[in-house]
Amino acid sequence: MSPFNPDLLRRRPDVEAPELVAVDAADRLLLDTAADRHGPAGGIATINDSYGALTLGAADLTGGTGVRAFQDGIVNERALALNAADQGMDGSYRSCPLDATLLDGVSTVLLRLPRSLDELDEIAWTIAAHGQPDVQVLAGGRLKHMSLSMNAVLGRYFDDVTAGLARQKSRVLVAASPRPVAGPAFPRSARYDVGLGRPLELRAYGATFGGAALDPGTELLHSPTSADWRPRGAARSSISAAGTAPSPPTSRWPIRTSASMRPISRRPRPLPPWQRRQPTGWPIGSG
Repeated sequence: MSPFNPDLLRRRPDVEAPELVAVDAADRLLLDTAADRHGPAGGIATINDSYGALTLGAADLTGGTGVRAFQDGIVNERALALNAADQGMDGSYRSCPLDATLLDGVSTVLLRLPRSLDELDEIAWTIAAHGQPDVQVLAGGRLKHMSLSMNAVLGRYFDDVTAGLARQKSRVLVAASPRPVAGPAFPRSARYDVGLGRPLELRAYGATFGGAALDPGTELLHSPTSADWRPRGAARSSISAAGTAPSPPTSRWPIRTSASMRPISRRPRPLPPWQRRQPTGWPIGSG
């Protein structure tokens, strides 16, 4: 296996530009912390590795002995595979889902801290539920994206949570001694009455933007103005789900979402005097 050089990593197939990097100070601090704390026994798992810095760096640290990686984005998986091929490190890692297969026999977890606390909650629960009793979590990120709430989330599932010294505007949180946990809290679910004949149930994992909440815009789309409507560009399956339900009553006019809203007028509003076009040759404001 070739030596790992983080400076050769690329972002492709993600967007590449001179100001965009494939490895940052938080990745380097995590790898340096892992080199100091990881013992000879047990494997390493990486979670939320962006482009391969953590996974390939961990493989270089352990001599290529089967690092496991979980990445939520397909772009990140492909970037890791391409960077592994570029550096001659094919076969040095194995992609796994976020479950027991990722953590079996693992003593150190390298985690890039997500911005979502729900996502961190799901990850921490998974590690505490399926990790070894001596598993340690090294969770790193940029200081501008970190908060004290992250310590509290990790503290729900680990008895020991400490913060390391900051370096280059990055920091690593160390969590150890996992606590016994109850059943999984994800996916979370919620039900909404949107006129489909039965409640609409939304389910969301921790990384889902907006969770299981039904935002007002999506709720309005569930009450279309025409019987022959079809969902277009639906970012959530909740919009498409309504397409299979009986169509609601038709209406020719825009829907008023509350009694306090004024009806939409079809007559254009006149411009204020200072925005009207002045006659040629007349200075603006002249009498």
